[in-house]
Amino acid sequence: MSAVLDGARTYRQRLGDWLQAGRLKLRRISAGVLLVRSLAGVAAVVAGVLAVAPELLADPRALGVTVFGGLGVGLLPRTRWVTLYALAVICVWTVGMVVRDDPGEIWRIGGIAAALYVMHTSAALAAVLPYDTVLTSGVLSAWARRTTAVLAAGLVPGLGLLVMLRELPSVGTWVGPVVGAAAAAALVGLLVWHLRR
Repeated sequence: MSAVLDGARTYRQRLGDWLQAGRLKLRRISAGVLLVRSLAGVAAVVAGVLAVAPELLADPRALGVTVFGGLGVGLLPRTRWVTLYALAVICVWTVGMVVRDDPGEIWRIGGIAAALYVMHTSAALAAVLPYDTVLTSGVLSAWARRTTAVLAAGLVPGLGLLVMLRELPSVGTWVGPVVGAAAAAALVGLLVWHLRR
């Protein structure tokens, strides 16, 4: 019985230490770091809201999970939570499209892609910044210009190609599934290679 009580005391002490460390970090955080973390969280929430089917957003539980998960990205940018949340957004979007048999609106596809990229870059920046870092406007503007340039270079041709492909007549062929499966296998191989590096 005493081992259980000792374990509970140890757990309570660790929780208290963790909360005290969180309070100290909150007091030390600078405005620039808070801005970058907030941007990561807001972009994650936007991506999640766009990925969830509109009829599910009426349910407060679905909206709550989406907001809670997105805000976790801003609070925990150094953790695997960012990757797990991004994968969850992509899975929710994909399952929703398959279940509803809906190709999706172009603006939603572009919005999800843009929000996920902004979430990723701002979480990566927040992960390397100490809490009390003073960010100059030059650093933030250079980061914003680079992010905007990457979004423009990726979204404009990608969404334009998607619009063009939707205008083509559909033809039953085996080439599409084979090429899609090869691309998926290559992506899995690339992810495994990155994990082992």
